[in-house]
Amino acid sequence: MGWLFTQGATKKDIIQDRIRKQENEHGIWETIAHCLRGNVLWTVRQTTAKRDGVPFHSSRFIECNLLEKSLDNFGWGYKDISEDCGPCYYTCPVGYFDLAPDCFIQNSPYAVKWRKTVREIQSEKKEKSGGLRESFHSAKKEGKTCRIHLTGCNWILDVISLKPLRGVRFGTQYRIPRKRVGIIEVV
Repeated sequence: MGWLFTQGATKKDIIQDRIRKQENEHGIWETIAHCLRGNVLWTVRQTTAKRDGVPFHSSRFIECNLLEKSLDNFGWGYKDISEDCGPCYYTCPVGYFDLAPDCFIQNSPYAVKWRKTVREIQSEKKEKSGGLRESFHSAKKEGKTCRIHLTGCNWILDVISLKPLRGVRFGTQYRIPRKRVGIIEVV
């Protein structure tokens, strides 16, 4: 339920510990896939139960591991959250859903809702970035400018690059967080 910190551990140490295979007389726990998004480690975990030392049943699920360095420089730690708890983080790769079938989550309304939300957010991001990419390239071909209206303020920037996303306003260059992209227009 809480955070587990390891004295002197680095972020890399914690990640290695979270993805390594573990086994005892009761079961096997292994990581099928993993990726790091900022300080969130996403893993697809497979657990195999053993009966009399012999594996007999496996299941897979997605796990969200929040990573953080302790405030007193004790070391890095983690907080693991299974998808059936409905984590409040939505950067999980959608491809992980194929690796961890829905049969595990059918008994958890939190997991079903979480997967649906992740799919919606990822789809939204894909549409937004696809529209931006299309607009930027068509503007370049036509000798025009791709312009972005930022959400949350009244700024309008002329896009000068996509990776990283950068824009110009009154001669000053800015790096643009993709989550701030609002209306896209070609002028």
